[in-house]
Amino acid sequence: MKDTMEESLLCLEAALGEMDEATRTLALNTIRRRLHALSPFLSEPVDCVLWLPTGKRCGQTIITRT
Repeated sequence: MKDTMEESLLCLEAALGEMDEATRTLALNTIRRRLHALSPFLSEPVDCVLWLPTGKRCGQTIITRT
């Protein structure tokens, strides 16, 4: 199981490394949503934090990535 997980993670890292920033952000957010669906902390309010492009507005707050 551990070897299979490690192999999967290495493949995922390689695939993400080949993507441009916008595509990688979309892919990572998709992964986060799927992990969130399986999370034991599903009902917690901060269990699923998604990335937005720099300057993307959310309500009255400007969210930036560092």
